[in-house]
Amino acid sequence: MLACWSALWHPRLLSATRQLPRRWTATKSPPLTDDTLLAIPAPSEANAESDLHQFGVNDAVRRVQGFSSRATWEHAFLDCLEDDWRDWHDEAAADFLALGYCFLQVELLTQKLQYSSTLDRGFFQQQAVAAADALLAGNHAEVRERLVKCFDALAQARDHYYPVEAYVVDLLLVAPSTMGSELIRELEASSPKSLLISASTVEQMSEHSPEALTALRRSLESGTVTLVGGEYEENPLPHCSMEAILQNLQRGLATYQRLLGQRPNVFGRRQFGLTTRLPQMLEKLGFTGVLHATLDDGQFPRADESKFYWEGIDGSTIEAFGRIPVDASSPETFLYYADRLGDAMNLDHLASVCLAHWPGQAADYCDDLRRISQYVPVLGKFVTLDEYLQDTDYAAHGGRFSTDQYRSPYLRQSVDAGEAVVGPITGWVERYQRDVQKESEVITQSLLALLPSASGEQSKPPHQVSSGPDDTEEVQGASGEKKHSAAHAVAEALTENTADPAKGVFLWNPFAFSRRERVKTDGQMLSTNDPCVYSATNEGKRQEAVVDVPAVGFVWSPYTETVSSSSQRSRPLAEGDVLRNEHMEVLIDPEKGTLKAIYDFVHRGNRLSQQLAVRQVGGQQKPYTAMVADRVAITCASAVLGEITCDGRLVDRHGVTQARFRQVYRLARGSRVLSVDLTVQDVCQLGDDPWQSYLGMRFAWSQEAALLYRDLAWSRQSTDADRFQASSYVEIDTADGPITILTGGLPFHCRSGSRHLDTLAVVKGEQCRQFRFGIGVDLTHALPHAIGFVAPLTSVPDVCGPPRSAGSGWFVHADVKNVQLTYLKPLWENDRLCGFCTRVLETEGRQASCRLSFFRTIAQAEKTNFEGQQMVDCAVEDGAVRLEMSAHEFAQVVARW
Repeated sequence: MLACWSALWHPRLLSATRQLPRRWTATKSPPLTDDTLLAIPAPSEANAESDLHQFGVNDAVRRVQGFSSRATWEHAFLDCLEDDWRDWHDEAAADFLALGYCFLQVELLTQKLQYSSTLDRGFFQQQAVAAADALLAGNHAEVRERLVKCFDALAQARDHYYPVEAYVVDLLLVAPSTMGSELIRELEASSPKSLLISASTVEQMSEHSPEALTALRRSLESGTVTLVGGEYEENPLPHCSMEAILQNLQRGLATYQRLLGQRPNVFGRRQFGLTTRLPQMLEKLGFTGVLHATLDDGQFPRADESKFYWEGIDGSTIEAFGRIPVDASSPETFLYYADRLGDAMNLDHLASVCLAHWPGQAADYCDDLRRISQYVPVLGKFVTLDEYLQDTDYAAHGGRFSTDQYRSPYLRQSVDAGEAVVGPITGWVERYQRDVQKESEVITQSLLALLPSASGEQSKPPHQVSSGPDDTEEVQGASGEKKHSAAHAVAEALTENTADPAKGVFLWNPFAFSRRERVKTDGQMLSTNDPCVYSATNEGKRQEAVVDVPAVGFVWSPYTETVSSSSQRSRPLAEGDVLRNEHMEVLIDPEKGTLKAIYDFVHRGNRLSQQLAVRQVGGQQKPYTAMVADRVAITCASAVLGEITCDGRLVDRHGVTQARFRQVYRLARGSRVLSVDLTVQDVCQLGDDPWQSYLGMRFAWSQEAALLYRDLAWSRQSTDADRFQASSYVEIDTADGPITILTGGLPFHCRSGSRHLDTLAVVKGEQCRQFRFGIGVDLTHALPHAIGFVAPLTSVPDVCGPPRSAGSGWFVHADVKNVQLTYLKPLWENDRLCGFCTRVLETEGRQASCRLSFFRTIAQAEKTNFEGQQMVDCAVEDGAVRLEMSAHEFAQVVARW
């Protein structure tokens, strides 16, 4: 329809007919004569024949129909002229087609806003025909003058009912596959554009398409193009830790600056990845705005206004553009353009439209809009996102959205893509565990640089020479072997030149929370006389101990050849179908193999139950399978560990086996966490919808009024969603206290009723069959246990000690447990170690006054943003930093000796 209508405004037709095209509906008889040109677009053909016959239209009328593109319509119309038009061509003819599109949209916009048109049609027709005559005569100056009057007349008609500016944001998408001549042509055009491009794509552009990179630099210098982006690559932010998000952003900004000479001020991404964690991060990285929309699947909240303040979970805000981009390659977008713009004029304080397209793939009518805007912005002024956020009025309202309003599409996308190599679920588990290991390695490597040798000398490690955002790139890919060697280096640094050496085990904890964990000692025995050893056993082939290790600290415990009598008298932790320690009693169902109940020793009643199940939704009354145990046996019953192993089958309501399983329940002395290792085999065929067809762990609790909390990048968030993501833990807050599910990195959870939660383990395409999760009873701080669950203590055997200082000690200490250390780096100035830079995170959504101590006396400290600029001075009390942390704050602290 648009192609047919706009092609009728060709200047040769206007000059020949001396009038403007008119639109007629099927219910009205058009005043047709023998010299009438009647155009029937495809959507009107179905009713056209009967209607024209009813109104008595004869065959002498010139009828044109059956064409689709604007070029074919033009040729068909011009063929009706008597003169030879094929040798004539003028680029300015496109302005007449744009005028026709503008005329139609202003008419539709007037109807949309329920106003009567004030356009002087006689004057408008006179000027349009005169402009066409001037173009045929080759008088381009007069053409411009006449067309300006036509567009001004349309603008005055629109200003009658909407006298303020409307805006169009042209969002140009760039990927490694679209860096050819079409991109260069787009960049060289004078119309303002916002280029949505990641830093890794810019890097590939510099390697494979230097001409495009040169064109991009020129466009940025001229100001016709601005960058939208920020990340090096578009990672799935809801699954990433704060450190992973920050380092990706810092690497991206450094890449932009290196290759283009400037960085983006507006954050944006094409794939889903919005999270309430972003506003604080972006504000501290110097961003001035954000595109609050993505272009693939997933759900995110839509603001009432185009421009608003996006508020994060910590209370920080950043200006955001919330208009969802529309597809500029689709003609439908431009057919209904007036409808979309009219809604914005009616409901928004800034009438705005955002068009998104790949290079060279925008519809012809997008070019019409650009041409119209160059005459007069009657249908919207083209601006970049930078200009829009800087020059328009401040948003009248804020945008505070809950975490539940952001629902990612990652699970369904992984299943649809058939990611069988990594796994639709296992891939996310590995990513989470890798992020945790990276952070522990960074802290360990940094402490190695901060530790003086036995001689008191301090040397600067080679990997710490750089002070840029990528100075941890070497340790980001650290393997488990490298982690062990780093802990071994810490052990050597602490035990160097030890007098009267004896052999023992060295335990290293790089995280900012103390830990009580079970440790295997490889044939050696630890003495319970050591104050750090909570319990030890030497029963059968097991030599194990439960050891307390301080935060960011170590324990060196010597080997012993005898076991204390108190350890020998300890009651076994497994008896019959029961696991029991100081904090809980766990009952295993001998017929089903399920976790029948967990009891504590304070409250009455079952705290939690758990079972495995395959869910298959599709007309079944009972979509879940049942567990049938073939064997339930105690596989360890020592003073340190109780272990019960259950082997069995998952059967449907007809008794058909859908999977086989092994669940191993482990409970260590002194622990508030029940560990469960799961292995499944022979899993049945699962359906395409991973949220309706899966094998998972089902948890049930008794209190319907219980509240659910989940973590988002290590921050505790309440949730009412039926489906949500939580990579670290899910907390069930009951009247008797919290029960915490330590997910072990399993991120996808689904509620089925008010008292049931399913954690997904196997979906279609998932190849992994081994999983691990934990259940914590009355954990006052869930995150330390969740991190420790996937990152066990590093044990270095046969270390000669004791250390020079003491058998145990710490290097960094925060005196409140809801503040966690996420990063540490030595601070060098003039080749002299003068302090350290660290980042800390408040994890539970409440203010905290934290005392941050270091193993060296601190003289001065300050909070900075993530660009290193000072924000506020921190008080120093007795050589320690006093930090005032707001809820969910992610802070960078620079301290000097």
